[in-house]
Amino acid sequence: MRLVEVPSSVGNLGTLLHLDFRNCPNLTEFLMDVSGLKSLEKLYLSGCSNLSVLPENIG
Repeated sequence: MRLVEVPSSVGNLGTLLHLDFRNCPNLTEFLMDVSGLKSLEKLYLSGCSNLSVLPENIG
């Protein structure tokens, strides 16, 4: 996948359960506000070899 950045609108998907960005080597920053993802259970980021920035509120 050629995803370079995560669209900020994803942060508004309050009923989203799984967010899968596996194997997106072009993704370098994940700066979206995840506070709106109230139902998120799993976030997959493996294979994002160039990812260097994550939101502080992930955890």
